[in-house]
Amino acid sequence: MTIRCSDVDGGETEGDRVEASVSPATPIFTVESLVVTVGCGSEIGPDAEAEPGSNVVTVTGTIPAKSNPRKLILAIQEPALHAARC
Repeated sequence: MTIRCSDVDGGETEGDRVEASVSPATPIFTVESLVVTVGCGSEIGPDAEAEPGSNVVTVTGTIPAKSNPRKLILAIQEPALHAARC
């Protein structure tokens, strides 16, 4: 599964929250974005995790204002089961 983390919708200035989504889109997972926009030139550090057996993916960290979207890769438990539900 790929988690796409982007500041396109609301990451224009320092302190803005960042949109995150699961790709490919699926109703099986819910994404909770706790990523915050930081000043240009700051350290990039978004990360994604999901507790075993959970359908909630939490994306945390920071991303510079007006930066390009970031792609995060997250391994999921039982990918065949996930594929069968899609």
